[in-house]
Amino acid sequence: MPLSRHAVIRHIAGLTATLVAGGSIAAVPAAAAAATDVAPSRSLVVTEIAPDTVGHDDFEFFEVTNTTGDPVDVADHVFTYVYTNAGTSSSDKVLTLTEETATIPAHGSAVLWLQYTSATVDSFARSDADFRAAVGADADVLLLHATGQPGMANSGTRGIRVDDPAGRTLSWSVYDRTATAPGVSTHFAVPGDGSTALVEHSTGPYTPGAVDAAQLAPVEPEPEPTAEPEPEPEPTLDAPVLQVTEVAPDTANVGGADAYEFVEVYNASDAPVPFSEHTLNYLYLDADHGVTSSTLWPATPSDPIIEPGRTLVLWVKNGANDALDAADFNAHFGSTLTAGVDLVEIFSGGMANGGLRGLQVETNTGHVVSRADYMNNDQTLPDQPIQYRWDEGTSQTLVGPGAPTPGQVSSDQVPAGLVVTPQDDEAPVVTDLTGSDDAPETDGLALLVEATDDRLVSTVELTLTSDVGAPVTRLLRAEAADRYSYAVPAVDLYGKSWVEYTVRASDGQNGTTLGPVRVELDDSGDAPVRLDVADGQYVGGETRVAATTTGDPADLSLAIDGAEVDDLTPALEGPALFAFEATSTDAFFRNGVRLGDDVLTIFDEASTPASRPSRARCRSSASSPGRT
Repeated sequence: MPLSRHAVIRHIAGLTATLVAGGSIAAVPAAAAAATDVAPSRSLVVTEIAPDTVGHDDFEFFEVTNTTGDPVDVADHVFTYVYTNAGTSSSDKVLTLTEETATIPAHGSAVLWLQYTSATVDSFARSDADFRAAVGADADVLLLHATGQPGMANSGTRGIRVDDPAGRTLSWSVYDRTATAPGVSTHFAVPGDGSTALVEHSTGPYTPGAVDAAQLAPVEPEPEPTAEPEPEPEPTLDAPVLQVTEVAPDTANVGGADAYEFVEVYNASDAPVPFSEHTLNYLYLDADHGVTSSTLWPATPSDPIIEPGRTLVLWVKNGANDALDAADFNAHFGSTLTAGVDLVEIFSGGMANGGLRGLQVETNTGHVVSRADYMNNDQTLPDQPIQYRWDEGTSQTLVGPGAPTPGQVSSDQVPAGLVVTPQDDEAPVVTDLTGSDDAPETDGLALLVEATDDRLVSTVELTLTSDVGAPVTRLLRAEAADRYSYAVPAVDLYGKSWVEYTVRASDGQNGTTLGPVRVELDDSGDAPVRLDVADGQYVGGETRVAATTTGDPADLSLAIDGAEVDDLTPALEGPALFAFEATSTDAFFRNGVRLGDDVLTIFDEASTPASRPSRARCRSSASSPGRT
C-alpha cells in the first residue's frame, strides 16, 4: 500500500508505490534486507510495533533493526515510549532493557518483548517459548526484554524513540491512532529526506525478526505540491460567511471521556469576522433533521477574530480534559493552532458519538449562518472527524469521516472565491417599546425593544444595573420580527430601589446603544421613622409592633401609652421573602417549600426547559439575627 505519514510529517506523504500493496510484507532475513546504505543518524530504527495481541496483551513487542555494517550493543542505548508524532513529550516513559549486554549484528534485527503486569496481564509468567509461539518468531531471532511501561495503547498516538548513549536521538516510529488491531503490527520504513521520524510502511501480520527490503531503502519524497493560490473575492458568490467544515465527535479518551472533540469553522468572506457576534448551537435531531431541542455553546474566549480564508477551531472541554492545553491538542493532531487566536474552548458535556446531532453557527440574535448534521454511528469514528463541504444554502453537505485536519480546509470543501463584504456605514436603530401593549406579561419588569438594520442585527445585548449587586448582561434572541424582549422576574426586583437597563445592538461592524434607562422601584417612602401600625388602628390581644428607622437602629426607642418599652428585639420590618428557582418540575405535580412545620408555598407549574422563579413569604418570627 502507498506510504502515509502522520500529520506532523505530511510533507513526504504519498511515497512511491513500489512497496507491497494490501499491507502484506515479503518476509526476508534482516541481514539480507539491509544492503542499502542508511544515514548514520538512523543506525538503529524501529521497524515494527505490535501493540495489540490476540487475547490479553501478554506479548506486545517492537522490532529494532541495525542499519549499519557493524554490530551494535543496544544495552547502553535508550528506548522510550512516546506519545506524539514529534517523538517527544512530557509524558514519555523510558524503558529498561533487562539484558546487560545485547548486541544486534550488522544489518540484523532484534525483537524487544515489553513485559509488565496488570489486572489481566502477567507477561513475566510467560516463557520465551510462549512468546515465540504466540508471535511466530523463529528460534534464531534475537529476543530481548524491556520493562517500564504497562503496555502499549491500542488507540491514540504512540511509538518508540531510540537514543544513543550520548542522548542523541537516532530515530522514532509512531503508529497511527486507529491502526491497531489484534494480531496486526504497524511496519515502518526509512524516509529519504533525512528525517529521524520513520514513516508507516504498512499494517499486517507479525514478522518478528524479518524486515522487508523496501523498509530500509530510503524512499524519496514526492516533490512539494504547488501551493494553491489564495482565494480571491468573488462579487457574484452568495454563500454563508462562516461555514462548518469539520466536526470531531469521537476522539481518543482522557479520564474516560473524549479528550479532543472539536468543531472547525471557516471564514468564507474577504473580511475578518468577529466570532463575538456568533455562537455555536448544539442540536438534537429527529430522523428528518428536525430540531427537537438545542443547547447554546458559547466560546471561551468569546471574541476571537477569524481572518479571511482562515478557520477557528472550537475545542470541547468536558471536565475530564480540562487540564489539557493547546500543546496537547497540537501534539495529538499535528496541528499548529494558537490558544485564544484560532483555538478556543467550549465548556460542555461534549458531542454524542452516535448520530442525530447537529452543529449550527448562528448570530447571537439566532439567525442561522451554517449547519452541519450527522445522523448515524457509521459517520462517527475514533479520531476520524466528519468532513463537510458547502454546496448551497446554510446546510453543509456531509462528505464523510477522514483524517483530522483542524485549522486547515481543502479546496473541495469551500468555495473557490471569497464572499465580498459590502461597505456598511449604517448602525442599527434601537427603539424602546418598554411599557407598550406588546411588552411581555410578567409580575416583574417587562422590557421590549425593536432593533433594525439595513443588513442584519447580529447582537442585541441587555445590561441590567441596580443599586444592589453587580451588573448583569444577557444576550437577547429575536422572538418576532426585529423584536427583543426580556422579563425581569419579580423576585429579582425585591430589595432594590431602582434598576437601569442598557441595550447595545450590533451588525458586526457598527453598534448602537440605548440607555441607560432608570426604573424606580421603591415606593415605600423614605420617612426617617416608621411603624407597622397606622394612626387610628385598633389592635387586640398580643400584637407585634415594629418600628423602623433609616438611621442607626440602636438610636431607636418605642413607647406605648407613654411608657417606653425596654425589651425590644431586632427584627425585620416585614415578612421575609424566600426566593428560589425550581428546575425539572412537571405540570400538575404539586411541589412545595416548607420552613420547619410552616408550608411556605405549593405550586404545580412546569419549570422545564428553563428554571421557574418562585417566591414565598415567611413569618417574621421565623427569622433570627445571624441566621439565613
